Amino acid sequence: LFREIFLSNEYHFETTKSSPQIIDCGANIGMSILFFKKQYPDCSIMAFEPNPHAFKLLEKNIKQNNLTNIQLFNIGLSNLNGEIDFFINEDKGSLIGSFICARGGEDKISVATKKLSSFIDTNTFDMIKIDIEGAEIQLLDDLITQGKLEQSDRYIIEYHHRINEAKSEFSKFIKPFEDKNYEYNIKASLNKAGSFQDILINLNKNIANAVYSK
Repeated sequence: LFREIFLSNEYHFETTKSSPQIIDCGANIGMSILFFKKQYPDCSIMAFEPNPHAFKLLEKNIKQNNLTNIQLFNIGLSNLNGEIDFFINEDKGSLIGSFICARGGEDKISVATKKLSSFIDTNTFDMIKIDIEGAEIQLLDDLITQGKLEQSDRYIIEYHHRINEAKSEFSKFIKPFEDKNYEYNIKASLNKAGSFQDILINLNKNIANAVYSK
């Protein structure tokens, strides 16, 4: 986490605002929040993390670092409100969890889920970061259905490609952003053809507007 977030700067984004509004979907233990607060000390953050073990450390990290203007929610995000099976590894130190057994682990617990659209409401955000271990498709479906996709200037998304050799649907995932004139850059590593990949997508509506206005 430290290498990806603080050394590779994967969550870096630029804005002229001194106090941007950020949503962190999949906050884990709070490393991304520490990064955002280092970059923009006066930013406000709404953070979601369903894994109860990670959430305890998330709360502790926020408290011990005296961070303010942060709302924490111990829930999962999906296209349905209710409860869902959530899979974690028996090694609690890994702090990885997912709605998908092949991604999360052998141990099953039940977690509450809500729609992100209900938290966005009529607000506009400067950035939404999404790293939710395979549930990003359901989250996107909610934003599209409720007409909330354009209520963020930027997205930084970790797309989990071919979990458990699932059918490739990346074009289906990215097309709604293209239709709304978001421009994007992609970062991914490849071990071998046909294997699972974490794909980092950095989307920016402001760049798109600048390009299309020429």
